[in-house]
Amino acid sequence: MGLLKGNNAPYDTFLFRSAARPYFKQTTDDKQDGLKVGADGNKGEALALGPLIRYQLGKVPITAQWQHEIFSDNRTQGNSFWLKAAFRF
Repeated sequence: MGLLKGNNAPYDTFLFRSAARPYFKQTTDDKQDGLKVGADGNKGEALALGPLIRYQLGKVPITAQWQHEIFSDNRTQGNSFWLKAAFRF
């Protein structure tokens, strides 16, 4: 949704804001002892929506993301939050 550029340090810093909207749909049936579970195979489906903020600190990208499931069928519904940093070895 937006990109903010930092100062002209040796490595410029960037802040990127966006929205994440993952969608999940199970395509295979759940099975127990080789038999399909339930009449529809208990296939799950979910839709989540939430903000994502990415910050570039030198050569290290840092991402914070929160997702709220607004729809869920045959699975638990809730919130997810993660903080991720990637380092090159």
